[in-house]
Amino acid sequence: MTRSLYIGQSIRIESLDVAPHLTSFPAIALAEDRYRVMNPDMSLSLPTESAEDLYRVAEQEVWSLGDVVVKRRRPRWEFDVVIYDLDRKPPTSVGVVKTGLIALMDSLARHRIEALAMPALGMAHGGLSISDWVNAFRLAMEHAPLGLHLHLAEPDDVAREELFDLLAG
Repeated sequence: MTRSLYIGQSIRIESLDVAPHLTSFPAIALAEDRYRVMNPDMSLSLPTESAEDLYRVAEQEVWSLGDVVVKRRRPRWEFDVVIYDLDRKPPTSVGVVKTGLIALMDSLARHRIEALAMPALGMAHGGLSISDWVNAFRLAMEHAPLGLHLHLAEPDDVAREELFDLLAG
């Protein structure tokens, strides 16, 4: 079941029941970790013990938590929001997710993007609870561009309902 709600007068949020629908939107945002080992489906591509893999990881730039990396790929924009440090327990925090979401909203406004699909960034890999995520999300939405149409992808029916119940409350 698809749910829809508004935050303020101008931000429309709809639910998506499966993440594969993300590819049909003009812009998507996905979670990323500081060392870039996270795949779009939230699985991990950890380096092997080979010297080549270890050298590649050691030589690449380590991103900062809260950064947004903009990738423009036709036919859509793609944003990587750096919210995980898989060396930490837990791997993220409310502050990091809020900072990343605010940076994402700033990028959307800068590029005049009016529609975005994304999962609830920061809830995988032992990250935030649904209630903590909703708190970070609400704070970040104060920075959202006017008229934003946001599609939240959450494949789990129970989690999706709880997420929208908390957002509506």
